[in-house]
Amino acid sequence: MANVIVSTFTNLPGGVLDSFRQGFIDALVKEGNSVLVFKTNQFLKDYNASNVLASDIDQRQLIAVIKDFKPDLFISVNHSGLFPGLAEAIECPIGIWLLDGPGYLIDPEECRRQASRYHMFIATRAFREDLKLSFGMSDSHIHDLPLASDFRGHDSELLHNIAFIGTNFTGIRLQEIIKKHNFNRTLISKIRALINSYMNDRDMVFPARLKNYGLENVFVGEFDEAYILNMISINSRIKVLDAIEDLGLALYGTPDWLDVMTYSVGLGLCFDPRPVLTKSDLESIYNASKVNINISHYQARGGLPWRVFDVMCCNGALVSDYQEDLSRLFGKDIGIPIYQNPREAREICELLLKDEAHRRFIVESCQQAIESGHRFKHRLNTISGIFDIDLLSQKPGKLTKLDAQDFYHESKYKSRLSEISLRDNAIASAIATKHKQFPLQLFQSNILTFTPNNNILANINISKNNEITCEFELCGSLPFLRLDIGEYFSQHKNVKITISPVSQSSRNGHDAHVIDLSEDIIESNEFSWCNGELTCGFDSFCVFENPFPKKDIKLYFESILKTSIHETNSFKALMAQFLPIPLMPKPHNELLSQFLACLNISDVSGIEIDNLLKDYLSPSDFNLFIDLIAEIESRSRTVDTLDDIHPILTDRGTVDLERFTNLLYQIATINSNGNQSQHRALSPKIKAKLLYYRLNSKLNSLLKYRE
Repeated sequence: MANVIVSTFTNLPGGVLDSFRQGFIDALVKEGNSVLVFKTNQFLKDYNASNVLASDIDQRQLIAVIKDFKPDLFISVNHSGLFPGLAEAIECPIGIWLLDGPGYLIDPEECRRQASRYHMFIATRAFREDLKLSFGMSDSHIHDLPLASDFRGHDSELLHNIAFIGTNFTGIRLQEIIKKHNFNRTLISKIRALINSYMNDRDMVFPARLKNYGLENVFVGEFDEAYILNMISINSRIKVLDAIEDLGLALYGTPDWLDVMTYSVGLGLCFDPRPVLTKSDLESIYNASKVNINISHYQARGGLPWRVFDVMCCNGALVSDYQEDLSRLFGKDIGIPIYQNPREAREICELLLKDEAHRRFIVESCQQAIESGHRFKHRLNTISGIFDIDLLSQKPGKLTKLDAQDFYHESKYKSRLSEISLRDNAIASAIATKHKQFPLQLFQSNILTFTPNNNILANINISKNNEITCEFELCGSLPFLRLDIGEYFSQHKNVKITISPVSQSSRNGHDAHVIDLSEDIIESNEFSWCNGELTCGFDSFCVFENPFPKKDIKLYFESILKTSIHETNSFKALMAQFLPIPLMPKPHNELLSQFLACLNISDVSGIEIDNLLKDYLSPSDFNLFIDLIAEIESRSRTVDTLDDIHPILTDRGTVDLERFTNLLYQIATINSNGNQSQHRALSPKIKAKLLYYRLNSKLNSLLKYRE
């Protein structure tokens, strides 16, 4: 058994790891290793761009826990999580698995500084020269390590002719540069030549490419090549998918796929918005599709995305664009159909949909190829050889996850508690003078992940009539917006969120768009809209689509504040109330009672739980969810606190507890009008436990270091 630390980030909602990362971790545990997962989203200030720890994290305590684990090997995805001082603090070898191109490495300067220490695992050989020239790595520290998959084929009804699961890459970097240079035609010609150069030479390193076209002083950002490759890749995807959309395409991925209707109405109509996040989600679709098409990202440079390996494991035939590694890894006789352009992609799909025998031949050939050398156990064997570490002991393994709440700096927390007290006293003082401050934050992003560098903070004066009015202005706004409402429990009425183009004279103009809080919210946290009133928790936010992406916009938030738990005594009473978590405690104060009542904790008569589940869970998770609820409720006589629920969930071993309870909480606090007798309802007891779990997860961290 080896002690292995896996350090990675995730861009999926709810903190879910994608199927490849989760598959690799599962394989390490299955093969008998003790694995410590370091999910950097929770620990880093800006996990997509830097390895600097968030200010609340106690670096010394974190390093101490990592050293106490006595790691034999540290594996980081894309160099995420190697915060300053960590590499020097641990003695074990460090492997960086480059799942994307070198342009996607976090903290590239630190990679260059540690070039002699790190071992780089590359999914395609094309990255080797780039790492040697741009990062100073020696050839002996760069190792070929193609991706892999532990997906399985299983018989299921073939629901789709063709399926594609992937990202609609968005970004406005190119547009910003062109606007900044006033649409200079000479510059645009150079940018066009730069983009076209990737079609003929994928391997040239980015600095040399920029120098060739005199653009080294134009593209100066660390992630500029990534933005360019995203733009090229999405152009390719849209063209190929548009060519096959009328053949029975099922399209899954990021919510902004619907935006392609501007270019292809038919393609937009193929989009299925149901979340496809976990291994079971993807595996179900790949097995239920006659054909699964691969459209590689341009950063692959001849390598293969894990989509190829996943599809090859399943019962849908793979159709792919040309990548050198298809023949290098699987040989020329495997028979995977290759297209060079959208027209060829359509012709191949049409033939396979008519020829079931040929389709089955491709499926069987691919599955045999995967079994012969492309499971995760094969990659673990390669890594074992590189470091002379046995990763295939086949003894019982163990999985541990680092939790950021265990590493909050004590002095920081005491300071934060002091700030809360000062803030509450200031609010109480402001009430006495009939003026208050209410904090709001607006974030924007190209994807459903929001970072602090894309936010605007506003502290709004509240009128003596408790009216809140706030105006935000965004230039070149991004597709997704997140509004954070307050920093304490609050209730609002007459809530209105309006978005309008800056060119419009007022918020009430003909182009103004009012966000429907019951229909337009994509994601939320401690946010309940019921009977025309809004209830917000300690960490409340809502996410919605921007109706005017890429335009300069104004967002208006208006409400009347009914209730807020802000007084110091009330806040302390609230914290004390939920530790330990009672089943159905009687509130100690009127404000808390109002908060619970607004969430309808004692009234579930209108909930259609089956329908709501389908809005939040993929089809593959639906039955599992129902089974778990039934099992929890069947033990209701012995379930008195949330601690009694944990063993029921964790014993199953197939559900991420945090994600599962987050989903439960969202469902438990949504009310809809329906016939309960036709659906299984979530009991008041379960609803109460879920709410208290969410409250406790926020408040427990504040109390961790209380005196």
